[in-house]
Amino acid sequence: MLLACALLFGVAPGVARAGGFSVDPIHLQLKPSQSATALTVTNYNDESLFLQVRVYRWEHKDHEEVLSEVEGSAAPLVTPPLFRLASGNASQVIRIGFQRAAAAPAEERQWRVIVEEVPQPAAARAADPAPLSVAVHVRVSLPLFQLPPDVHQDLEWRAERGTEGQVTLTAHNQGSVTERLDDIRLGSADDKNAHVTGPLYLFPGESRVFALRPSVTLPAGKVQLRVQGTPRPLTHELVISAQ
Repeated sequence: MLLACALLFGVAPGVARAGGFSVDPIHLQLKPSQSATALTVTNYNDESLFLQVRVYRWEHKDHEEVLSEVEGSAAPLVTPPLFRLASGNASQVIRIGFQRAAAAPAEERQWRVIVEEVPQPAAARAADPAPLSVAVHVRVSLPLFQLPPDVHQDLEWRAERGTEGQVTLTAHNQGSVTERLDDIRLGSADDKNAHVTGPLYLFPGESRVFALRPSVTLPAGKVQLRVQGTPRPLTHELVISAQ
């Protein structure tokens, strides 16, 4: 039986650390001309670790994240899928690839790469074989995107005030690639009223509505929208109509 004890999502460029190991990089992309990418796992623990890597198709259904296994020619290839890392900053390079299709996907494909620590029973650790029964201890979840031939970003924003005065902020991804939203602020530069923190991922064609707290008070007219994430640092002017 698998027991998930911890889960870490990469939220910014850099290195992800969880438990006794780190993963670099934490955001993976494959251009149409590429069939594989790679990441490095490093053990900074005092003991050796047994790790496994799996890749799942990543979808959004009813605003929920759904991970599913893929089989056949579209299935990702992971090398090595299971490995042991010695203590003392030992590292392992993991290659993740896909069989080359006759033509590159017309639309972006989204995946999640799961790197998991697999603790072994004491007897198994002494003999150093692969474990027969395991419990997942720590895992890191990384996004992997297969980019389409046509890459363009087009993120549309809209702010509206409801009949009771509450402000809602809507983001619609009209581009061809996923947008990651790390920090969203609505209001003047020194106004901390409306603030949404991520990371939030908006797939191509998706919309997301952020209902701001009832206590948020923003004047009618022009307000500043500031966004940090993959849309690049953005300052945009929105107009909130009065009710």
